[in-house]
Amino acid sequence: MPQGRVQIVDEQNRRARIVWRGRVYEADLSEVASPARVPGVRVRFDVVRADGVERARAVQLAVGARNHARQRRFGDLTGARRDGAKVPTTAKQYGVDVTTQPTRVAQVWADLVLDGAVDAALALYDPGAVLHTADGTTQGRARLGRFLEDLAVEVRGVGAAPSFVTNDRYVQVSWVAEAAEPLTTTLSVVAGSIARQWFRVDDGEPDGDEAGRPLEIVRRGPVTDSDVDYAESKLSQVEAGFDETIRLARVKLEQSTRAAHDRPASVELALDVDGDLVRAHHAAATMTEAVDAAAARLRDRMNHRRDRHRHDATGTEARPNQWRHGQLPPTRPAYYDRPREDRELVRHKTLATPDATPEEAAWDMDQLDYDFFLFRELGSGQDSLLARRPDGGLRAAQVEPEDDLAAWAGVTDDVDRAPAPRLAVSDAIERLDAGDEPFVFFLNHDTGRGNVVYRRYDGHYGLITPVDET
Repeated sequence: MPQGRVQIVDEQNRRARIVWRGRVYEADLSEVASPARVPGVRVRFDVVRADGVERARAVQLAVGARNHARQRRFGDLTGARRDGAKVPTTAKQYGVDVTTQPTRVAQVWADLVLDGAVDAALALYDPGAVLHTADGTTQGRARLGRFLEDLAVEVRGVGAAPSFVTNDRYVQVSWVAEAAEPLTTTLSVVAGSIARQWFRVDDGEPDGDEAGRPLEIVRRGPVTDSDVDYAESKLSQVEAGFDETIRLARVKLEQSTRAAHDRPASVELALDVDGDLVRAHHAAATMTEAVDAAAARLRDRMNHRRDRHRHDATGTEARPNQWRHGQLPPTRPAYYDRPREDRELVRHKTLATPDATPEEAAWDMDQLDYDFFLFRELGSGQDSLLARRPDGGLRAAQVEPEDDLAAWAGVTDDVDRAPAPRLAVSDAIERLDAGDEPFVFFLNHDTGRGNVVYRRYDGHYGLITPVDET
């Protein structure tokens, strides 16, 4: 059972953060014993892994740990002559209560840098923290040790106490002395951790949206500002790892209030990468877990996109039936079982261009993180559908399938040879309710075009129609 220290206790959002050997573990506050809910206190805990995210559980006060309110530092009772005696400790307290951030985080960080406590200072950074310097951008807490060591030498050379200027999420830390050149750095603190830092860059301090692209925020339900900040920080960290032109970024957070939902927190992260939409979605028990998993999925899709571009540049042809996705299908939240009389039909146009090859459609579907994708196949002109199988592969269907399936050879050999049923929308909905499939692909009786009707997460019906359908 590992032992670490409590870094954050967030009563409002019912979560905590534990630091152990430079790694950060989120924990639901229900998993943290009351005596251990003190920033900086030493604790022991178990580590569990779910949906690719490691979390702390069964967090208990470590044997001999002290958490008394009058004690200035958190030591232990090892070697104490009597019960309750204070024992000196050489470790600085670096736990931070979220109610005092971001200035408090910056103050603790500055003290640790001045003392040369690099390991403790590193614990205040997010694992994916981004550092901007005149030499370029560095990402990852593990790569910041040398920077902090050099900074500590410079800070001691200035010999002045730091000053702090806070502006929303940013804190400017300055060391100014008459006999030395001023030293200034800017920190972006999100959810008690340093997410970004600027040091000796041209602009000196971020102005507005530091990523330099429009950002769209959508929140539904009781989503907190700290949840939005955390998601935005994770999205920026994904961007920092790629040399791409980002035209637009989008963060969509949804928190369900229905007790029956096992995964009430839903997160969608999307980037318009030089005209291509790359999207990732995840649902989880907590918003932090959903954001972490969605960010990891988005990073995988960005890597997939980059590798695909490199593959295209080589001119190497894909082998038949070898289409591969970045990972297994995403975890989707179970839809709300809304009473049938309360369900409504929500119409959407497909995001596909009027004509596409099956491989182009598979690529778009993978980047958009969709379970199915409606498009018009370029060769035959047929409205067609690609859908994910449980094993991660693809299956295809067309309104009027042709005998020649050569166009699908590089994507899938699972092509439905039966024509799509000709139905009215109301009949397609009845078939959807009667069957076990999550959607129904059909030929719309009124328009003569291929449509898809499906169950939305909110319990309503969704209808996907071709982009050029009148």
